[in-house]
Amino acid sequence: MTTFNDARSYILAASADAGFATVPFQLVADALGVTRAAVDGQVRAGKLSTITIGKTRYITLRSIKRQIDDWESEVATVKAFLEAAARKGTTKLTYDPVMGAVGRKTSTPNDRLVIGRILGQISRETYREHGFLLSAMVVQKQTGEPSEAFYDLAGDIDPSEDDYETWTEYLEAQLEKIAQHYRA
Repeated sequence: MTTFNDARSYILAASADAGFATVPFQLVADALGVTRAAVDGQVRAGKLSTITIGKTRYITLRSIKRQIDDWESEVATVKAFLEAAARKGTTKLTYDPVMGAVGRKTSTPNDRLVIGRILGQISRETYREHGFLLSAMVVQKQTGEPSEAFYDLAGDIDPSEDDYETWTEYLEAQLEKIAQHYRA
C-alpha cells in the first residue's frame, strides 16, 4: 500500500506515473457489480491494491483493471467449456466440471456465488446473440435441473418462457435450441 500525506503529493506523483491512478471504493463496487463489503474483502485478500491519500484509502485503477480482465477471462473460459461440450452433443453438465474449468469448487460458498454470476452473464450474452440461455446445460447433481437462479433469469430476460406450461418444457426447449445451434 502506498501512502501520500496530502492530495498535492498524490497529484504530483500520479501525474508522473499513471500507476498511481485511483478510484473510490463505491465506484469500484459499482464497476465490479459487487457490494462495498466485497471490495473491502478483496482488498484484505490482496486482490485489489490501495493508495492512501491523507486519511482516505482508494483502489488503484491498475488493480481494478486486473480484476476485470480476470473476470472476463473466467467468463470466456466457462463459455468455451460449455460450447465445446455442446458441440460434442452433451446436453447437461453438473457444476463440478464447469467450476473446475476455472479452478473453482462447489464446496466453497463464494465460488458458488461467482459461478452463478458467470453463468448469468453467459446466458444474457447467448440469449442476446442466439435466443437461448446456454447455462441451461448446467444442472444440479441432486435434481438434474438448473438452479432456481436460472429460472429467475429466464423469467427476467426471455418472454417466451410464458409459452411453456412447465419449467421442464422450457428447459427441454432451451436444450434443443442449444443442440441445434452447436450441431450446425
